[in-house]
Amino acid sequence: MEIKIYAPVNCEVKSMQKCSDPTFAGKMLGDGIVIEPKNNVFASPFENATCTMIFETKHAYGFEVQGCEFLIHCGIDTVNLNGKPFKTNLQQNMPVKLGDQIFSVNLKLVRENNLSTETPIIFTSADKKLKIKNFKEGTYKKGELICVFEVTSDKKEKAQIDNESEDVIKFESKYTKTAKEFIELVGGRQNFSEVYNCMTRLRFKIKNKDLVDSTQIEKNSIVKGINWNGSELQVIIGGECYKVKDEILKLDNIQIETPSEGTEEVAPSTFSQKIFAAIAGIMAPNIPILMSAGIIAAIYSILNTIGVTVDLGSGDKTIEADMLSLILYVLSKTGILLIGIFFCYNTTKYFGGDPLYGMLIGLILASRFFMGTGAESNAITEPSNYEFGKFIMDAQFGSRGWYLFSISNYPIVIKSYEGSVLPYLAAGIMAVYIDIWVKKWMPSAIDIVFRAAIVVVLTVVPVLFIIGPALSLVEFGMTYVVKGLGYIPLGIGVGLFAMIWQPLVLTGVHVGVYMTLLIPLMTSQEPSIFLPAATIAVFGQVGACLGVAMLTKNPMERRVALGSIPGGVFGITEPIIYSTNLPKLKPFLVGCVAAFVGGTISGIIGIAQLNPGAAQGFLYILGVDGLTNQLLLALIFVITAAIALGLMFLTYSQKVNELKYSQKLNKKIDSILKNTKLSEKDKKEINEKLLAITEMFKENKETYSKYEKYIQNISKFEASLISLEEKEEKHKTKLFNKVNKFKKAKKQDADLIKKAIAEFNSYSLEQEKQKITNERENYVKENAELVLTYEKAKKQNELTIQKYIDYIQKQETVSELANYSKLYSNALNSVEIGYGLQDKVVYKMPKEFKTKLKNKEV
Repeated sequence: MEIKIYAPVNCEVKSMQKCSDPTFAGKMLGDGIVIEPKNNVFASPFENATCTMIFETKHAYGFEVQGCEFLIHCGIDTVNLNGKPFKTNLQQNMPVKLGDQIFSVNLKLVRENNLSTETPIIFTSADKKLKIKNFKEGTYKKGELICVFEVTSDKKEKAQIDNESEDVIKFESKYTKTAKEFIELVGGRQNFSEVYNCMTRLRFKIKNKDLVDSTQIEKNSIVKGINWNGSELQVIIGGECYKVKDEILKLDNIQIETPSEGTEEVAPSTFSQKIFAAIAGIMAPNIPILMSAGIIAAIYSILNTIGVTVDLGSGDKTIEADMLSLILYVLSKTGILLIGIFFCYNTTKYFGGDPLYGMLIGLILASRFFMGTGAESNAITEPSNYEFGKFIMDAQFGSRGWYLFSISNYPIVIKSYEGSVLPYLAAGIMAVYIDIWVKKWMPSAIDIVFRAAIVVVLTVVPVLFIIGPALSLVEFGMTYVVKGLGYIPLGIGVGLFAMIWQPLVLTGVHVGVYMTLLIPLMTSQEPSIFLPAATIAVFGQVGACLGVAMLTKNPMERRVALGSIPGGVFGITEPIIYSTNLPKLKPFLVGCVAAFVGGTISGIIGIAQLNPGAAQGFLYILGVDGLTNQLLLALIFVITAAIALGLMFLTYSQKVNELKYSQKLNKKIDSILKNTKLSEKDKKEINEKLLAITEMFKENKETYSKYEKYIQNISKFEASLISLEEKEEKHKTKLFNKVNKFKKAKKQDADLIKKAIAEFNSYSLEQEKQKITNERENYVKENAELVLTYEKAKKQNELTIQKYIDYIQKQETVSELANYSKLYSNALNSVEIGYGLQDKVVYKMPKEFKTKLKNKEV
């Protein structure tokens, strides 16, 4: 399709990238041309068109031409003139022909306000491709042909589809297609050492940034944007990111050309960036495992309560169990108790080692052989008889393993690390670097025979004898801390225990603490007031997660939060913590605070666990004695969750407040300046520039607010599209598999195959998707001016901040403040950060600079 563009006035014409406005020059709204009008009256530049939109200030107009959308935007920032220079008789849906008057503008008035009269004519159809033909920059008279817009569709026309072969040759999901495209655009398989995902981003560890075509990646329909974190490429997709990652892994062995030479990555990540990237790369892949364990545990708890299955407690009663109880017990416990194996695997993989080493080392550290299974009858139980290398079972501290030594009366043992995380993380990292060291000196002829064994031994032995015992010391210290809490009156000690319980879960030392509390209950039926607090802490996290689900404006974030809550209700908080609360941090802290309140109430009442085999989560109430106490504990669970939910309503914000954030930074910088030797003149100059930054955010407060609502609505459109695409993809795959099933049958039925193929070819939700797409496009067009205003405001803020940074850099003694001042970008990009489109900037001031400040050496 070709659309001819004629000069609407006598004018000078130039290409879009030469526009003085960076938003138009960057083609953020689309490609096109720019004219400099010499006359006041504009005529239609199209042979036939329909007016689809008239902006309130009459400076911009939308047109439909042969099914394509165009925008004519007269002047730059002329929206601020509130329509004064513009007049028009156009109405929405009015047809116009070439030469028909569309509007007039007082160019003199525009120029008197120091505004540009540049007028972009923009092609805005997002689902079509544009090529501008026969275009030359220069002077044109009104009505002269300027160029031809050649338009092609990204989608096959329905008629074309209907005329295709009735057979199904191949079916590829959009995720498979996207995966292939991404592999090519990042420079081929050889140009990335790792690919993984967090909740919203696909992450590549890139070797050579010069080979990455980021522009083309951003053009993919499911991509929201990209971000670089050192050498890590983050492709912002949303909740679908894991599906693309899975397809890339499936395609991992496809043949792709080796990338040509280029400039290697020279800008290393900061320490904090590396830490956050490592957390995402190691933690995020485990979330599905934790969530599956949580859901199965919930089902198991319900079946136990209604008497369908038997609660096997710690697993010692498995010999007496029925098959259903045993299977559900194993399904619910394995993912949690052996989660360390997955952490070890992912850690080794993330740091570039052989993940199979990680798997083997993880299995060894989780081996039940270390538990002395079957050796209970010969175990030493009397502390005075403990001997090095002998298997012991300590009743006081719940220690079970091969004795090394004691600290006070606490035994340090070699044991299995079921339910822990930290030993596996350490082991995974050690395995990678030990492997690298061994490779350097081992002859290649014997490498395959000995290297793996050396790596495993040199990793496992230090963990068993050094790192593991060190963590045991931490457990030992926590045990005494917990016992000391019991002496704090008014239930506060129990409240503090509830508050610190979830942080203990993160470290893995909670297992030793829990066993320490459980042993007296199991051996001497001594009730524990602390054990209920552990479950109360769970409901603090549940309430906080529910708060995120209710308050977030991000549909994908809400979906993840809601999906992790059922597991939490039945006692499994890892999915809640790792997928929602901990990444945002504030919900995690709110959950801990709510747990303190709930734990304190429980401590005052004196609720204690009497049943050592109590269920988890809400059904834990069955572990306390008496209906009254059970009801009270249930009420405490609800109160704790409600307090967390209430605190979330008081504290939650999708994004930072730009003005308050900048004011906070101003105060921090001002306090730093007071400890420097800068002259009063320089300090005053800096403070004036800081105030200018704050004033800019104050002036643009309303713009940021409107843009946030715009992004919220865009997110809703995208969530609706994703739901439809998932539905279509699922059914299309089912139909495709049906065709293949009929084709592979020994006795093929041609009619059945033909019918199945026809059903596959005809099934489509394109109409429903197109309806949402059209609504989204209309919404984008209606708010085009808002987006432009926002981009202008950001650019203005950015320039003000840069002026301050430039001035700071000239003051050599305090030039480090220039790095600190990059934190202003968190206010500048608050909306993008709040909705997962950009990373928050993290900065830690160097110790050397802090020391100089303290000694007043700067």
